[in-house]
Amino acid sequence: MDIMEELAHQMVQQFFTSMKSCIELVLSEKSSFEFTRMLLESQIENIRHTGSSEQVKAYLTLVEQLEICVKELKTLEKANMVDEARLMLNKLLRM
Repeated sequence: MDIMEELAHQMVQQFFTSMKSCIELVLSEKSSFEFTRMLLESQIENIRHTGSSEQVKAYLTLVEQLEICVKELKTLEKANMVDEARLMLNKLLRM
């Protein structure tokens, strides 16, 4: 593996680690989704700079799915179904 590939791999690993932390922040209501989106999109842009543009589209889609899950969570919280929403977000993490 050359140095650029290794750098891209490290950035992707960091993206998924950050995504997990961002989900935990949103679930704990210590952060807004807007902050999460900004942070994750910034990391995705850095991945793009390493030449991993094929992966970028998939990661942007993942952030969009996360936003949908967060919106559903907010709806479910009003209906007292928080545990189900958390399970759904945890499923997203395992993708």
